[in-house]
Amino acid sequence: MPGLLYGRFALITGAGFEIGAAIAHAMAQEGAQVVAVDIDGDPNTRADWDATLAVNLTGPYNMVTAFLDQLRETKAAVINIGSIQSFVALPNTWCNIIAGQLSA
Repeated sequence: MPGLLYGRFALITGAGFEIGAAIAHAMAQEGAQVVAVDIDGDPNTRADWDATLAVNLTGPYNMVTAFLDQLRETKAAVINIGSIQSFVALPNTWCNIIAGQLSA
């Protein structure tokens, strides 16, 4: 019996660790064709910070706007997922990125 997502396509960013990896695995088990992508690295300089924000905060916006017509035609959904870290003050970039995604 086909899963709930049989015949659907899922692009999972941040799929190399914890939440993203679990989502990619679960969607694949439900029959979705999954493309799982991730990059690794923590910002140590201003250039690293800018690059991290460009990928993780500006990237989702660019992806949605690039595929907006196709998303509307296929009645697709875009799901941005955060974590509790978006609501607490920790000295790392991840908190800032997730807070930015959730408040956009």
